[in-house]
Amino acid sequence: MHAAEQAGKSPESGRYLRFVSGGSGRVVTGLFGGFLFLNGQKRDLLIADSGYGFHHRTSRLLARAGPKVASFDAGFGTAYLARIVGEKRAREIWFFCRQYDAATALEWGLVNKVVPSGQLMEEARSWVKEIEELSPTALRFLKSSFNADSAQIAGQQRLAFTGLEVFGKSDEAHEGREAFAEKRSPDFGRFRGQ
Repeated sequence: MHAAEQAGKSPESGRYLRFVSGGSGRVVTGLFGGFLFLNGQKRDLLIADSGYGFHHRTSRLLARAGPKVASFDAGFGTAYLARIVGEKRAREIWFFCRQYDAATALEWGLVNKVVPSGQLMEEARSWVKEIEELSPTALRFLKSSFNADSAQIAGQQRLAFTGLEVFGKSDEAHEGREAFAEKRSPDFGRFRGQ
C-alpha cells in the first residue's frame, strides 16, 4: 500500500503514521489529534492538531503520570527529552507533570508543526508525499547519523528499567499505583527523607 493511502486509513485520525523508507531506517512521523504523552518520544517528525494538548507520563505502565504515581523513565524519557527541550524544561516537565498546549509544544521543539483542527491528515499526506520523493538510502543514512548520537542512552535505558522494576515492588510505588486506581491523591509524605 502506498504510504499516502496508508495515512488515510490510519485508525482514529492516524494517531501514528509510519512511512517506511526501506530497511530499518524508517522515517517515523507521529500524528497527534489527541493528547501526546511525552515518554521519550523518538519519532522523527511530529505534527499536532492545534486543538489538543500534551502531558507527561511514563510508558508501558499502569501508572501513567510519572512521579504523580511513583513512576519514572530515567532513560530516553529524561535524556532524550532534555536533548529536545533543554535540561531545565525537561526537569519541569518531569517534576511537575503539567499539561501543555500544542503551541507550547511547538515553541519548545516537541513537535515540528501545529496545524488547525481538522487539517492533520491533509498535512500528514503532504509530508508523506514529499518524503516519498526522496532517496530512501539517503534517508536511512541520515536517520542512522541522527540516532548514533543517542545510542549511548540505550545503556542508561536498561539501567533505568532495571531500577524501575526494583522500585515498582516498593511500598512507595505501591502507594502511587493504589492512589491512582482509587482516584485519590497519593500520600508520599512517609517516604520523604529515607
